[in-house]
Amino acid sequence: MYRFIDRSPSRLSEGSHFLLRAMRGWTLAAAARRCPPVSLAGSFAGMELLHVLGDFHQFMCEIHCCGQRLKAMGAITHPRITEFEAVMLALWSDVAQGNEEQVSAVLDLLVSQPSIERLAARMTHIAADMKQADLSPTGLANAPIDITRRHG
Repeated sequence: MYRFIDRSPSRLSEGSHFLLRAMRGWTLAAAARRCPPVSLAGSFAGMELLHVLGDFHQFMCEIHCCGQRLKAMGAITHPRITEFEAVMLALWSDVAQGNEEQVSAVLDLLVSQPSIERLAARMTHIAADMKQADLSPTGLANAPIDITRRHG
């Protein structure tokens, strides 16, 4: 998690950057009382990931509604990664790398016990489909990415 805190989003891999924007977009849409999946559909379709939007929405609902901790997400253009975003990015990276024990341990801190297995399964499905689209959420990139390349 600490490798992400206060970093620029441009330091993220393309898949991790996409998830950061999706998490921020979902949170902002929900706060504005707009339907998050409708707000995010264009971004997911543009990355050829529309088929996982439902799982992503359910994941975000559980994290925000059933979670045990405060979730502070930045605005879409916020120049730094917040503490909660860093936790989430590390979690997604662990999912992509198959670190199941770490994923379960972190989810145990974030949500109630009955949600852990279901959330881990959703995340694994999303990460696998992202990998198929060459967007594995691996964390930090070796060099800053062009964040306007595919998802403006």
